[in-house]
Amino acid sequence: MSIDRFADYLEAKRNADERARDTTTFGIFLGILRTFSRPSVLDVGTGTGAMARRVYDSLADNDAEITGIDTTGESIAIARLRAAENGFERLRFECRSVFDVDERRYIAITANSFVDEFPPRQLLRAFARHLAPGGIIYTSLTYNGRTEFWPRAADYDHEQIMLTEYDRSMDERTFEGVPVAGSRGAGRFLAEAERCGFEIVQFGGSDWCIQPENGVYPEGAATVLNGMVDFIANEATRRSKCDPKRTEAWRSIRRKQIQAATLRLLVHHLDAIVRITPEARRLLSEPG
Repeated sequence: MSIDRFADYLEAKRNADERARDTTTFGIFLGILRTFSRPSVLDVGTGTGAMARRVYDSLADNDAEITGIDTTGESIAIARLRAAENGFERLRFECRSVFDVDERRYIAITANSFVDEFPPRQLLRAFARHLAPGGIIYTSLTYNGRTEFWPRAADYDHEQIMLTEYDRSMDERTFEGVPVAGSRGAGRFLAEAERCGFEIVQFGGSDWCIQPENGVYPEGAATVLNGMVDFIANEATRRSKCDPKRTEAWRSIRRKQIQAATLRLLVHHLDAIVRITPEARRLLSEPG
């Protein structure tokens, strides 16, 4: 997928994310930040800056200082453009990694659809280096192991193999030789955070339930559906357990269903807030 098409997908995904976001967890997160004057927030894996803009807009009266970071220069350029278009002139975007050294300390870290791509302990250690004492981490729309389509596929058995392989591909990924959180990313991240001494403040479901409303998809939904069908089919073409002809037949049928606004999708996610404690900082400062 080209950077332009992927940027379009990310912007369309923003609408799906907003419809799915757990409002209770997000409200608690904002409530914590509103207890501070000019709270500092680091948005990791910012992409086109959707989460950074959402938090900035929600905290307009608190003069929040929000920095979005991403390792892709093209995404940072788009994020800056989108912020300027919305008049969010104080939003900052930097092309760097969460694992890079940063002397600044933040009240909060936000991570949207991000933590499943890294080993939980390594990521928590990086987060701890960026957090001020008592700081919080808000993770949102983190995949947690369930993807389903309706109507039932004509080749249902093959679709189930494709979805299993799609999840397996996430679980096979590594970062610096260590397995990432993968297809059960939300649960694995929370479990590791608890083991490391973080306080779990809140969590809630944020499932994508993408479907037509009165025969028409909500804004951006068709783009997200096409993206998901392609992600799953493209991964299947690389897996020996998936027959290429059956995969392409599945892709063709699902695309026609999107055009007819009959395809529905459920993807299970979790949103969560965890707070760093002195014990967590001590444990994460130890080697290993």
